[in-house]
Formats: sequence, structure tokens, C-alpha cells
Amino acid sequence: MKTDETFVIYKKQLEEGLGVGVSSISEQEGKFAWYDPDQEVLVKNDKVKKYSSQISWGTTTQSGKDYTIYTGLSEDQSPIVKTQTSEVSPAIDKKSGIYFYIEPAK
Repeated sequence: MKTDETFVIYKKQLEEGLGVGVSSISEQEGKFAWYDPDQEVLVKNDKVKKYSSQISWGTTTQSGKDYTIYTGLSEDQSPIVKTQTSEVSPAIDKKSGIYFYIEPAK
């Protein structure tokens, strides 16, 4: 039985500032399910001038696969993400400066 999963990256205004969330949509036999196991992470605190340039955390999809999510804010339109194994160019939303990269957990 094959399950396909698609990640959805979204931004959300939180009480403290700008947050990023990751959910997944899985499809199995023509049926879809929205899965949102994690809380949003704060990438920009409105009360603090400096903030972490990169945040990472682990997540598990509905099918039980583990991934590491890397995200943050960058004024650079071509940021580099340092993962556990390499340096990669993440996807970036040029309007907000939010970038992200997802890789299977080792």
C-alpha cells in the first residue's frame, strides 16, 4: 500500500511575532489527510532585534517517516543551510525572507 506525502510550509502571526509551521498532506488510495503534529516555531520575535538565523527540529509524518526541518529568516536572497551532513540552498519566500529545507532524518 503506497502513501504519498506533500509538505505544506506556512507562516503565521503568533503572539510574540512571526512563526513558521509545517504540516503534511498524505494520500492513500485516493483519500487525503491533513497532518499537523508540531506547533509553529517562532522565527522573528517582535520584541527582540536579533533572532536566530537558523532553527531546526525533527518531525514525523502520518506514515511514520522522520524528517528534519530547517527554517529561518534571511535578508540574503540565497541563504545557505548547514545540515548535519552538508550545506544546501533552501527554498526561500523572497517577500518575507523565510527560508526552509526538509530532509529525511538519518
